[in-house]
Amino acid sequence: MRAERLATGLAWPEGPSVLADGSVAFVQTYRSEVSVLVPGAGVRRYAFTGGGPNATAPGARGRLFVTQNGDVVGPWRAEARREPCVQVIDAAGHVETFAATAGGRPMRAPNDLAFGADGRLYVTDPGRFDPVERPDPGFVYALTPDGDAEVIAELGPVYPNGIIAAPDGDGVIWTESYTRRVVRRAADGTITTLHTFPDPRALVDGLCAAADGTLFVTGVGSG
Repeated sequence: MRAERLATGLAWPEGPSVLADGSVAFVQTYRSEVSVLVPGAGVRRYAFTGGGPNATAPGARGRLFVTQNGDVVGPWRAEARREPCVQVIDAAGHVETFAATAGGRPMRAPNDLAFGADGRLYVTDPGRFDPVERPDPGFVYALTPDGDAEVIAELGPVYPNGIIAAPDGDGVIWTESYTRRVVRRAADGTITTLHTFPDPRALVDGLCAAADGTLFVTGVGSG
């Protein structure tokens, strides 16, 4: 596998997704925006979200869903503050709040999101990043097409991070940054650990699946 640099000068890029036209949407958290990389034409702004956008997921009718962590990444603070939520951008570029609560509780810092085989939108919410104190429990939500959100997993202080639909269609798979685990929740609610990275210096982040089901996991540090 060969890595190719496609763009430079970005401001904390995260959460890419491929759109129907072949372009790649992603967030620039420090610019409070969603950008798009157009093959042969470079990077342009897709929409200004305010706050701290974290990841993207394309939906039906040309909509793009975005996790909004609020306005905090480490010491950085957004100028245009937003409540933690899941946002939706329509085909015309208008940004709205899609869901800000789950199970009757406010979302705290939604991180990543992915549509499952059942049509629901799955979202990780790890809370504040602090690998030393680990102050916040983590949650995984499932959102209906109407924006109703339920808590499907209460995980403790493990920092659930990247999430994808399971390649075989049975549930979802996410990473846990603090535990270095890759975890699967099947459609019947069963949760199993698929892999634990052994190096304690590793900090697992996002993930994706190849056509044959192979998982690729990004990380910071060794492992």
